[in-house]
Amino acid sequence: MTDQTDQTQQVEEEPAFGLQLPPNARVKTLTFDDVQRQIHVLLDGDETEQVVPVDRIRSLYGARIRHESLTQYKSLSVAKTASVAFTAVAGMAVMGIPMSPTVNKNSVTVANEELLFVFGMRIDGIDALWYIMAASFNFRKALGPLATYSTELNVREFVKRFATFAPQAVEDSFFTAITKTLPLPPPVETLIEFFRIVAR
Repeated sequence: MTDQTDQTQQVEEEPAFGLQLPPNARVKTLTFDDVQRQIHVLLDGDETEQVVPVDRIRSLYGARIRHESLTQYKSLSVAKTASVAFTAVAGMAVMGIPMSPTVNKNSVTVANEELLFVFGMRIDGIDALWYIMAASFNFRKALGPLATYSTELNVREFVKRFATFAPQAVEDSFFTAITKTLPLPPPVETLIEFFRIVAR
């Protein structure tokens, strides 16, 4: 069970700070049907395909979520230890992602921070917020030949595709930033925080 799954269960079980968060369901696959003007959705834990006409798609949301991970390299020589530390510093310079090596004589621990993408949608007649975690989403199925090996490029293409497909849906600042080529809003700290924002 992942941290994100744990967070989702907490959202379902507990209201936070007196705010009742929406029920939620994670989207496993989503495809667009341009002919019938509907989306086909499979949810985690439910093998029954949901077919939703485009005019029932009420609102679209998105965000980046901070995710920290630690990688430990054990039993490194002095030369390799220096190499790992240099790689961390070089990575920060090139990618702008903080990577802080902690070195001792037995191991090197590198802290990495990455930004995970999440989408949400509200559908008329359905109480649950449907959400998508980009890191595990099948963009190839959703985008077909437009899908690439880059998650960020896939995210941008998916947002543009969805916004064009459902122009009547209300878009949050994340969707608007991508479709209008504006700076993205600041990241949120957790998936739960994203749910709280959507519930407002």
